[in-house]
Amino acid sequence: MGNTNGRPETLAQVRERKGLTQNEVARRLKVTQGFVSKVENGIEFPTENIERWVKVYGTRTQKEFRRLWSNSFQLPLWRDFAVPEEPVVPQNVEGLMAVIYDEAKVIGETEMAKKARLA
Repeated sequence: MGNTNGRPETLAQVRERKGLTQNEVARRLKVTQGFVSKVENGIEFPTENIERWVKVYGTRTQKEFRRLWSNSFQLPLWRDFAVPEEPVVPQNVEGLMAVIYDEAKVIGETEMAKKARLA
C-alpha cells in the first residue's frame, strides 16, 4: 500500500497504523527499542526470528517485510528540496565564499566551511 505523498510505505508507517510504539514492538520481539529504530530506518536487518517480525508488523510474508524494510532508506525525492526562484551567481570571490558559507550553515558546518571562513 502506498502513501499519499508518493513514497512507498515503510515499516514505521505500518507500525504506526497498527497503533504500536517502537517500545511495544521491542517488548514483543524481545529486542531493544534502539534495534527496532535501526530496522525501521533501514540501518539493520533482523537476521534472527524473522517470522516473529513478520507477525508483529502484520506482513503476510517475509518478502513483504523485506520490501517495507527496503523502502525505509530511500533517498529524498527531488521535490523535497527547495529550489530558489533565481539562481545565486556570485560576482566575485568574496561573494562565492559567502554562498559556500551560507550553504554550509544550512547542512551543518563542514571542513569546507571552516576553510572558507579562515581564508
